[in-house]
Amino acid sequence: MKRLTPPFTNTSEHLSQWEDKLKKRDDQGKFWWELRSCAYYEEFERPKIVYQEIATFQSFGYAEPGLFCNNKCFLIPENDDFILGLFNSKLFWWFLGNLTSGLVGGAQAMQMPYMKQLPIPPATPAQKSPIIECVQAILANPGSPGVPRLEAEIDQLVYALYGLTEEEIAVVEGKE
Repeated sequence: MKRLTPPFTNTSEHLSQWEDKLKKRDDQGKFWWELRSCAYYEEFERPKIVYQEIATFQSFGYAEPGLFCNNKCFLIPENDDFILGLFNSKLFWWFLGNLTSGLVGGAQAMQMPYMKQLPIPPATPAQKSPIIECVQAILANPGSPGVPRLEAEIDQLVYALYGLTEEEIAVVEGKE
């Protein structure tokens, strides 16, 4: 019976209570206590957008290289302020609300099958630039009292990007 060596003997003893089950699983590495090799390990070493699986508001943000998360957090291997602005907009939250079955308290389950359906519009550099500027201003000073104004500006820019009418904007914002 292969065991972990010092200084991991306590870990070995702890895991041994599940040894029989762990030996039978498909997703193991070379030894029964290991996880299988991650095919996208290098993505953890890059800047990335992260989000939690279940959220009650738009909560997309950046994570520094080397950050690892559990199965309740997902990553998008992008360092793109435009995408970050889109995903944190009211329109994208509305899209998610219409793609997913809502959860208690207005939460959304943001699993990959739903996220893949989010429509990312083609945008020119001139259309992306003001969204990027707003996102960068928020990231530079997240506690600023001007953040709500910048978020509202992003929402308006995103509505314009999609060509929404005033009536459609009212639906997205829950005013109709």
